[in-house]
Amino acid sequence: MEKLDVQIQPKLKKIALYTLIFMALLHGYRYVSLGFSHDSLAFAWQPDLEWQISLGRYMQPFYWWIIRGRIAAPFIVGVLSYGYMVGSVYGVASLLDLKAKTSLFLLAGLMCGSLAFIALDATYSHTADVYMLALMLNIAAAWLCLRGRRRVPSVLAAVVLLVISTGLYQAYLQVFTALTMVWALLRLLKTDDRAIPEAVARCAQSFLALMLAMALFFVGYYVVMAVTGVEAVSRENSIGGMKVLSGAALVDMVKTTWKMPLWKLKRLQGRIAPLARMLTAVVLMTGAAATIFTARRSRVSAWQALGMAVLALLLPFGMNWICLFYSGAVHDLMMYAYIVPLLAALAANERAWNLALADEGKQIGKKTRAAACVLPLAVLTLLFDRGIYANQMYLKKDLEYDATQSVMTRVLDRVEQLDGYEPGETPVCFIGNISRSPIAMTRAGFEDYVYFTGADKLFAVTDENMIWMYLGDVMAYPMARLNTADLSEAQREAAENMDGFPKKGSVRWADGAVLVKFSEMEE
Repeated sequence: MEKLDVQIQPKLKKIALYTLIFMALLHGYRYVSLGFSHDSLAFAWQPDLEWQISLGRYMQPFYWWIIRGRIAAPFIVGVLSYGYMVGSVYGVASLLDLKAKTSLFLLAGLMCGSLAFIALDATYSHTADVYMLALMLNIAAAWLCLRGRRRVPSVLAAVVLLVISTGLYQAYLQVFTALTMVWALLRLLKTDDRAIPEAVARCAQSFLALMLAMALFFVGYYVVMAVTGVEAVSRENSIGGMKVLSGAALVDMVKTTWKMPLWKLKRLQGRIAPLARMLTAVVLMTGAAATIFTARRSRVSAWQALGMAVLALLLPFGMNWICLFYSGAVHDLMMYAYIVPLLAALAANERAWNLALADEGKQIGKKTRAAACVLPLAVLTLLFDRGIYANQMYLKKDLEYDATQSVMTRVLDRVEQLDGYEPGETPVCFIGNISRSPIAMTRAGFEDYVYFTGADKLFAVTDENMIWMYLGDVMAYPMARLNTADLSEAQREAAENMDGFPKKGSVRWADGAVLVKFSEMEE
């Protein structure tokens, strides 16, 4: 019997290796530990299925059923995320025509080291593989629109991928638009008669694919909502939270949408935040210099230069346009497209170096060599900082997970000591937030790890729902739930006069139910 020999492109092999290195260094700890915190406590929570549909992510349940399963086992999430990231890195490398080993290595690092990805793994890890699939589908759709040979079939295939990705998570559409703009900018760097017509035609194809995909997505959304009976919720990162503005409000929001990526650059986080901001600025400036160098050496026309300038000015809007529909409410997880300018800088740097090498009869001087090393060194230093930051963030969430188990064990012991209490039968209500209770304290050394949603808390549970997730799916403790909204007048009065846990009287009977108070009742 002949051996089965599967031929894999050398480029894909390199990307798979480089991506594995960065996924292991940046996120490996997260995939071999528990540390469920904030929304990721829904790792096995059945109501999360309806919740995702209500937010407009109606493709997620299909993904769970077909591929991963409903339970988000950390290692499986990590393996799937790695596979999707390999596809994403390969797609971007092909789209931006990156070939050098150094460029591919840095590309894998930047895409794995996105702060949006770190925020995702820190407190939303149960959906990390879902979001990485959405990322890969958007990149694949961009490739089809911009590099596909057969125009109509490519656009139709891109539409299908965009509909699926939007049903998984909407904000990665910004990666599609930002990559389209970067590809067009790089295409205009080439001096041939087809540069401008092709850039315009391909961008038009991408816009058409996006509009068709959005129309089909909303049709599917309303069909799924009608069939399942799930009601839409109005939240800042949901379909129900979208708004259509007009007049002065629209103009102001367009300005805000454009300015936000620049404002976020000033607040960029890292182990040494000022260093991370400076390095990011160096990468962007080096990329701009490489683009100008390439444009001058290639002697692009005035129209090409104008087109490149317009695209560069519109890029902040292109990688943040969903902000416009959410009235400025941008979640940490919605910012993955913010790394696209860094990827563009990487591509521009490689092209500038190739042009310098191609100059016949000229030796590359020391200054040129030194200039070519600036971007790689800046990116490597940034990734070193980012790797430490990510792992320390995951350690913080691990410690919070353990601390929550300690507190909840003591709480349950107090509850069980009440005369007449029956597990699973007696109604119990948890009031307030553990992170604002008398036992809460900020861990020394972690004071600056509070900038992501869910990362600013001191325990794994961050609201009332998550207490029940923790009890049911982590501790497997049967308890009859009583929501704060359903408290009687007598129970509310009793709660107001209670002290926060662990003080005396923080666990008590009130009108036929057990009240556990951590802090003052949240509105």
